[in-house]
Amino acid sequence: MTYSFQPGCPILVTLGWVLLTAALPALAQQPIGTVITENASVSGLVTVSNQKATIANQGSITAATNRTAELTLTRGGSVKVCSTSSVHVSQASAANPPLLLALDRGALEASFPATAADTLMTPDLRFQVTGTGLLDLRLRVTPNGDTCVDNRSRPETPPLHVTNPFGPEGYFIKPGQHLLFVGGSMTKVIDTETTNCGCPAPQPAPVAVQVADGKPLTPSQAAAEHPFPEAQAAGLAPGPEVPQAPPGEVHTQVTTAFTVDGNAPKPAPKPEPAAAQPASAPPSAKPEAEPKRNAFQSIGHFFRRIFGGK
Repeated sequence: MTYSFQPGCPILVTLGWVLLTAALPALAQQPIGTVITENASVSGLVTVSNQKATIANQGSITAATNRTAELTLTRGGSVKVCSTSSVHVSQASAANPPLLLALDRGALEASFPATAADTLMTPDLRFQVTGTGLLDLRLRVTPNGDTCVDNRSRPETPPLHVTNPFGPEGYFIKPGQHLLFVGGSMTKVIDTETTNCGCPAPQPAPVAVQVADGKPLTPSQAAAEHPFPEAQAAGLAPGPEVPQAPPGEVHTQVTTAFTVDGNAPKPAPKPEPAAAQPASAPPSAKPEAEPKRNAFQSIGHFFRRIFGGK
């Protein structure tokens, strides 16, 4: 490289300008952050070293089953990707670039110093940060589109402006609000939501269980014995596998139709069976009928009582 200097121009100033110009691209190319690869699969513009993936300007993170992957941001803070969830992250090539997070399905927990240009997206909604401050957000999207948002209140937490890419609706989520967009729609909003929008509670440590031969279970066996029910209920972990029938084995299948006729007469109640008597008790005898008296016997009896006769 050849440098030409004008008379009277200090060489030190020119050399400093060259060094500053060479350093600007390096400052603009700061990575988004790093992820431990043990808990996730990472793709995109990524470099991996010592089980740590460094994401440059864009990448995708998919958390492992029953694991939470954490993206440590270069700007400070972190983004937790919950079990089996996938998050796409990108930023522009500029100084202090805005951050873009996209969640297809599942859940995330974002906690970092936000700027007014940071954006979070789901398949149905777009969340735009409207100011600067510490963002502490829990976000979950179910397979049917229900979007749970918990914008936790922290010092100087900025509001979120929610829009629909396919409609004119808009909605502001204030700090401290916890709500649910039913089916991802802004016309059906539940502002009294109480369910957890973030990652499920950590799985408890497996209890020591002995197998038939007296040996303790391996971690995989213990995980099978003690599944992750909360993650399964939230759609963040697969359910138990249904055993498949051996090939060639014939199973009986019955198909029928059930009909209900509301106008059909009710069946007559069945008569109650008579109470059984003890075997030792003799059958009860009928009382003997008193002999009937005719009219003449009654009159004679009346006069005998009057005159003292018998």
